[in-house]
Amino acid sequence: MSEFAAQAAQAAADIGAAAGRVDPAALQGLVQEIAAARQIVLQGAGREGLMMRGLAMRLAHLGCRVHMAGDMATPPVGPGDLLLVSSGPGALASIAALIGVAKAAGARTILNPAPASNLTAYDLSAIDYLTPNETEARVCLGLDPAAVQWKSDPHYTTDPGEIEKLFNA
Repeated sequence: MSEFAAQAAQAAADIGAAAGRVDPAALQGLVQEIAAARQIVLQGAGREGLMMRGLAMRLAHLGCRVHMAGDMATPPVGPGDLLLVSSGPGALASIAALIGVAKAAGARTILNPAPASNLTAYDLSAIDYLTPNETEARVCLGLDPAAVQWKSDPHYTTDPGEIEKLFNA
């Protein structure tokens, strides 16, 4: 097997392992938000911006009305709309402001804090869904990111009230 084939096989195995740890029930609300949105506006900074553009294309292929924030043809958001943001360089004032404007206009908001960053830069009351990966969640909570144990972790929860308590502790 070539080095390239071995690396591709490892990447596929890593993705499969990560996907296997996702609780489908935990995604249900997020999936419903995306499906119900009148329009979806996405924004990403850094490499996350490239990924958000790719997601926008896939959502458009599924028939969703999708725009990238900042594009000239992007209409304003309002009730029934969804803003989905991710910031590769970390917490940015521009991303926080975009979330605040969208929430004030009545849109629902989703933040993927990638990479792990200090969430105090964001008004968490303006974020409807926070979608960190395992490592990001541990960093945001002040826990050791190397000690990911998934559901056996005493801090693991999908209860929104418990999650809010952890972030406001």
